[in-house]
Amino acid sequence: MYLSFEGKAELRFSVKIDFAVKDVTVQITAPRWNFVERNAFLLNAKNLRSLANRMCLLGEGKAVIPVYLLAQLSILCHAYQRLVEDYEREYHIHISTNTVLAIESELRQYLTPEEQKRTDNPSLQWRKGAQAH
Repeated sequence: MYLSFEGKAELRFSVKIDFAVKDVTVQITAPRWNFVERNAFLLNAKNLRSLANRMCLLGEGKAVIPVYLLAQLSILCHAYQRLVEDYEREYHIHISTNTVLAIESELRQYLTPEEQKRTDNPSLQWRKGAQAH
C-alpha cells in the first residue's frame, strides 16, 4: 500500500506499507529542506502510533478537521441563517424546532429516495423518534 500526502508544516509524507514483509518505509520532505528524511521500521502498533504522532500531533480521541471543510460548514451555516431569516420575514413567524422540521420536510420532497437516504443522519432519526414518545 502506498500513501502520499501533506501534513503539518508543509511536510510531505510518502508512506509505503509492505504487508508481506511487515515493514513500513517513510520518506519525509519539505519545501525548505535540501534533503529527504528516510525511515524504515517494523509494521506494528507502536511504530504506527509513533508515525501518526509525527504526521499530526493530536491527543488520543481527537481529530483534525481540514480548513476547507470548516469553510464549507461556515458557508452552509450562513446559508441556513439567511434561509431562516427569509422564512421568518416571508411568513411573519419566529422559527422554532418544529418550524425547522417543517422546512426540512418541505425541502426533502425535492430529493430522490436515494438522496433522502444520504441525508438521513441515524443519530438525528433516533432523536426524532425519542422526542415523539
